[in-house]
Formats: sequence, structure tokens, C-alpha cells
Amino acid sequence: MKEEVFVFGNNSCFEVKKGYLWYDGMEADTFTFSLIVKRFDEQKERLRMVSINNKEFLFAPIADQIISSEKVAHVQIGNNAEHALLVLTKTGYSAIPVLDHQYHLKGLLGIGMITDAILGLERIEYERLENIKVDEIMETSLPTIRVNERFQRAMDLLINHPFLCVTEEDGTFAGILTRRVVMKEFKKYLYNVQA
Repeated sequence: MKEEVFVFGNNSCFEVKKGYLWYDGMEADTFTFSLIVKRFDEQKERLRMVSINNKEFLFAPIADQIISSEKVAHVQIGNNAEHALLVLTKTGYSAIPVLDHQYHLKGLLGIGMITDAILGLERIEYERLENIKVDEIMETSLPTIRVNERFQRAMDLLINHPFLCVTEEDGTFAGILTRRVVMKEFKKYLYNVQA
């Protein structure tokens, strides 16, 4: 007779050896076997339900979870690095969006970018802050997402970023979507599945 091993979960397994059924290293009777199979079928059904709900989550629109642009601190092209540093310090943000005068997203500016711009050979040159424009030191290749996109794309991008800038179709800044918000929504879906 062929020997087979079947694994359930992380630790439990049963195997067929020489015509006998063994469960986690102990010989199991038919009743035990039927309980194992029943429990496995229940776990498989729960996993299938989680999978279905994850699809519902992944294809849900992000629009309702965006922190609107009115609530997000930003700087505009033409502002100096001193102003940007003040905004970053007062808000406690690590980075802020840079917008043009029509509120189109142009880049992202962080404290590290400002610090790099004022580092001299022997000291930090704070006096340079007022002469450096944010558009000279901002990051322009940043991941963005459109208002009408789905959570799946957001999750893919948020793996490497704490937040995403969200734009309208015309490039107007609509707000941000944070990793925290996406994780909270994902947690709700998982808990609803388990209930």
C-alpha cells in the first residue's frame, strides 16, 4: 500500500502507513479520521470565505478612505525650504506634498531632503534655508494613485510607502491615503469574516 501524508494547519497531520492511519504520530481509528476530515473541511470553508471577502476588499474603491486635501498640510512651488521645514515641524509629518498654484501635485518634500540641501562640509548651513526653493529639492518621481482606483493598487504601492498622494484625473491634488487607513479597513474585513 502506498504511504501518504496529509497536513492540516501548521502542526496536525495524518498519514497512511502499511494500511494503518496515523494522526500526529499515533494510530487513529475511523472515528478520529472522520473528525479530522470534518475539521479540515470547516477550515477550508473558512479560508474560502476569507478569500472571497478579500476580493471584495481588494476591488473596493478608495474614495471613501482618502484624507481630503483640505486636511493635509502642503507647500507650494516657490515656497522656500525654511517655510517647508516650519510646516513639517509644526505638523509632525515626515513628508508633505508640493503643489503648484492650481493645486496640481508636483512632488513630495521631506525633512531629509531639506537637511541634505543645507549640509555643508563642516556644519549645517541654516542660513541657506530661505534661499532654497522647495521645487529645487523635492522628489518628483513619487507613487500616486487616482481617486477612482481600488484598494488592490493602493496596497501594492503602500508596501514601500507610509502614504500615497491621491489625485483627480486632471492631476489636481485630492488628498492622501495612508497605510494605517488601509490596514484598518483590511482588519475590518478580516474580523467580519471570522464573525
